[in-house]
Amino acid sequence: MEGKLTEELRDLSTLVIKIKSLIKLLLLIFIPQRSHTRILYMLVNEIL
Repeated sequence: MEGKLTEELRDLSTLVIKIKSLIKLLLLIFIPQRSHTRILYMLVNEIL
């Protein structure tokens, strides 16, 4: 039981990491290089 739980947690954290990098990638693609959007991107980066 214990092993299965840690395995699921590991899978979950891997998923979270993948989602974060996907979001960062999308931000890089869609955010134009203007100063205020750049600041927004930096803020999002801090949260993630």
